[in-house]
Amino acid sequence: MRGARALGELGKPDPPRQDVSDNTNARPSCPPGHPLPAAPQSAPVTWRRYVDLLAVLTAKEIKVRYKRTALGYLWSLLNPLVYAITFWFAFKAILNVKIENYFVFLLAGLFPWQWFANTLQVAPAAFLRNGSLVKKVLFPRYLIVGSVVLTEGVHFLLCLPVFAVVAWLSAGYTPHIGWLWGIPILTFVEGLIIYGVAVAVAAFNVFLRDIERLIGLVVTVLFYMTPVIYRMDMVPASLVRWVTINPMSPIIVGWRDLLIGHAVDYAAVARALPAALAVAIVGHLLYTRVRWQLAEHV
Repeated sequence: MRGARALGELGKPDPPRQDVSDNTNARPSCPPGHPLPAAPQSAPVTWRRYVDLLAVLTAKEIKVRYKRTALGYLWSLLNPLVYAITFWFAFKAILNVKIENYFVFLLAGLFPWQWFANTLQVAPAAFLRNGSLVKKVLFPRYLIVGSVVLTEGVHFLLCLPVFAVVAWLSAGYTPHIGWLWGIPILTFVEGLIIYGVAVAVAAFNVFLRDIERLIGLVVTVLFYMTPVIYRMDMVPASLVRWVTINPMSPIIVGWRDLLIGHAVDYAAVARALPAALAVAIVGHLLYTRVRWQLAEHV
């Protein structure tokens, strides 16, 4: 309810100002030497209202996602699980890839990758799906994209207990105390990257709808340029630079080291954080260049 009130107040126009030159509408005069009473001011829009609004938009995204579905949240698990089974069959059962506990290895990379991939599949249409909100309500439109990132992030975090169970049953891996600080750190860094790409894609897709179709091809190429189904030491020396320039590569390596190796690879995080900040800042700046035109084109 508080978020709904925040949304309503953000879109409410300011009351018309009275012309003080009109004696009939001017404020009453005060005796000489006494200051005029301060004019009433509207309540400032605080960060709490933005947080409430972001929560409302995220809840709406989750409700719309699973409306009239029988499996609901289980769809978030089935996609990476089916991919993991398929890749295990192709690379382990047939090609006999020399990676121990390959199924768990795949899941440790696929779960965080799905957060990135699923967000980019939904983000291009974020402003278009919320066209009436963009046109009629004055508020920071980037919160719409933020709600998409948060929605997929919630799904990813809810997959981690499932990963822990599967890893324990199939390979004997158990959760480690390092997860307590490693998961928030990596979630924050990956969230920066995802937001930066998603907000730029969502903004420019309003003007060029081909981006929505192109993004699927880009995600597919990035998937094979990211060490999700292979280790970094398996990459030929001539191709290492093409894998390392991908900002998602150290993120996936960091998640795998945390979930399987039970340790935060601070070197990988240190490499990923500057790139993540750069992607988030550039993506947001690209959004700000066109944000004033969004309402006219959605």
